[in-house]
Amino acid sequence: MQDCAGVVDGDLDAGTGGNGAILIIEDCEPLLFYLNTALLTLGYRNQHLAANLAEAQAVWAQHKESISHIVLNYELPDGLGFGFAAAAIRERPELNIVVTTGYDLLTVRESPGASDRYQFLQKPFRLVELKAAMETRALDRTFSM
Repeated sequence: MQDCAGVVDGDLDAGTGGNGAILIIEDCEPLLFYLNTALLTLGYRNQHLAANLAEAQAVWAQHKESISHIVLNYELPDGLGFGFAAAAIRERPELNIVVTTGYDLLTVRESPGASDRYQFLQKPFRLVELKAAMETRALDRTFSM
């Protein structure tokens, strides 16, 4: 499966994480658990895991008030993640959305439903890139409020 690339380990200082919970949506089970561990290393302690959009919707319905970040795979078994991300942003405009993909990043950024509002990561990516993507939107919100 092309989109089950991974995260490349690299130099990384432990982070302080952020406020709020993270919803991680990834259909590749080893990568889902690796992202969970990586985000714990970055200081994000409250995480919800989903392997597809149906699971993500159930988690969102129950925890949407506490979720501040969504990390999702572009292509999931039950659809593209952009529709879920757009609906979540309509309910919570302050969300930080990080889209990961093993496909060509330019193609994904130009595909229907893509938004400049999302941070994009090409798989495999380094942990420092994940950290930067997690922090970028939060910083943007801080300065735009």
